[in-house]
Amino acid sequence: MFLFAPVAFGQAKISNPAPDRWIMQETGSQASLRGICAVDEKVCWASGSGGTVLRTTDGGESWRNVGPKDSDKMDFRDVHAGNADSAIIMSAGDPDRLYRTSDGGGTWKVVYEHPDTVAFFDGFVFDKAGERGFLMGDPLNGRLFVLFTKDSGHSWVQFPPEEMPEIPAGIAGFAASGTNLCLLDNRQLMIGLGGKSTVGEKETAMVAFAQMGKGGLHLAATPMASNESSGIFSVVQVLADNNRIVAVGGDYTGNGGQGNNIAISEDSGLTWRLPKGEPPAGFRSVVVVAKMPGNNVVFLLAVGPSGTDWSGDLGESWKTLSTTGFHTASFVPGTEFGWAAGSEGRIGKWRAEK
Repeated sequence: MFLFAPVAFGQAKISNPAPDRWIMQETGSQASLRGICAVDEKVCWASGSGGTVLRTTDGGESWRNVGPKDSDKMDFRDVHAGNADSAIIMSAGDPDRLYRTSDGGGTWKVVYEHPDTVAFFDGFVFDKAGERGFLMGDPLNGRLFVLFTKDSGHSWVQFPPEEMPEIPAGIAGFAASGTNLCLLDNRQLMIGLGGKSTVGEKETAMVAFAQMGKGGLHLAATPMASNESSGIFSVVQVLADNNRIVAVGGDYTGNGGQGNNIAISEDSGLTWRLPKGEPPAGFRSVVVVAKMPGNNVVFLLAVGPSGTDWSGDLGESWKTLSTTGFHTASFVPGTEFGWAAGSEGRIGKWRAEK
């Protein structure tokens, strides 16, 4: 049996949801996990509070905490891994640091530390080759903060502030899942934002994005609500070399209800609209793309503390799949292999069955 009946793009019809497809893992951790990176069917890294960095090399049969020594007070909100040996982790708050390992977490090297205690890192993203990467942090001195690497994270430099858009007071990012930024076509940066900002008469969530032929980043408004606890938490390009972007979020306090938690762009972020069908069921901190096993049919998962929703029509309509809560999720690009991570050391592996 297929997990659900895939539907053609543009249709709103969705079949009945299947039973929970997350296989819970024994991690031995109680950390709040906010970062996760699925490398392949066997290798996955996760990171979170208390200096925790978990790694599996056997498909989740066992997990080891390989975090840096003397980091028990640090909160690693994001992780990117190239293989079983190489990974980069990001701490959010004081201090804001990037660590890198080349020996599976046996040793770690600090490759960047921000000197200002006011700084706050939110997440990073790498290209498919794992060479070029971008990190965004909350605005400093009224402008977006972005770091860049072109050597797989060995060294990082700040984008010139004058090339960054001026950010209205109150706008910031959310370090909830490490996925509030993505690379369009593997090269153009897009960043989802939240916080209290006003465009015209409405408080609305913004995206910052690179636009062909123009330098720096530019801002665009979405129909999603925005305040101190709501906005865009995750953005994803649905198909490679396609202009369709899906953003999810909402109010992490739960006060925002079911609405205003998703927006869709069909022109690489220039304009945004609400979906045509039912939105995800509440606040969602990450949206990911996966494929059905054995074919190229794409589906989306939106994951948050109250559960998982799926869409078989590229984000237009959603149905609840699970009520198991997670903060973040990651799938091996172009495959059905993925994991999700959340509070109390919770990690689930996606059951990739036909």
